[in-house]
Amino acid sequence: GSVELFHGYTYSWIPVAVAAALAVQDIFEKDDIFNRAKNLAPYFQKGLFSLQDLESIEKQIDIRKYTPEQANRMELSFNKLKKEVLLANKRYSEFERLTRNRIYHKKWQGKTTSSAENDLGRVLRLRGKHKQSIEIHQNLLSKHIANNSKASSIVVDYVNIAKNYRDMKDFEKCEFNAVKAYEIAKENNFYRGIVESLELVVNARKIRDLSNVEYEKELIEAEQKYRLIM
Repeated sequence: GSVELFHGYTYSWIPVAVAAALAVQDIFEKDDIFNRAKNLAPYFQKGLFSLQDLESIEKQIDIRKYTPEQANRMELSFNKLKKEVLLANKRYSEFERLTRNRIYHKKWQGKTTSSAENDLGRVLRLRGKHKQSIEIHQNLLSKHIANNSKASSIVVDYVNIAKNYRDMKDFEKCEFNAVKAYEIAKENNFYRGIVESLELVVNARKIRDLSNVEYEKELIEAEQKYRLIM
């Protein structure tokens, strides 16, 4: 049916949104949220670091106790956790192995592999395997363009290619791909993509002593808009 109350984004200065924001501030003050978080942080940190021993956690999971649907959901959640822990601890070789296994299983199940391939391209870049990473992201880019995929997917492909060239210190190619990402992101109001691509453009031009005034101005404006919709 029709929308009875349209209040826009939280930070759009609409009375209902403002009232909600003020109520949240009152709760933060009344319940002393910031100090509570500060006091609980060491316990949370200890629990988080305990997850580093992923192998022992994995051994304790008995999939026989779960239905196939529950086991699949649990595997998906555990793999996401495992991915974040491995990246946070710079265990890139293990992350690469996990991702290659994910790609294999997804292909075997007839599922799309784009997300896993993107992860593989990212970790290969982090491991300094730039040519392999660029090849993966270029293949993804071609596939996403051919399939008329979401603009955000195409932007991410261009950004990842640009990051490889940045790490390789080929700032001309870095800027070329980042500008491609920026143009598509801007056309589709994809502000995270606008910010990330403009950061690459500004950095690549600054290193080559090229004029940056317009790009820097647009970056500041994009960052402000992105913060508003976060």
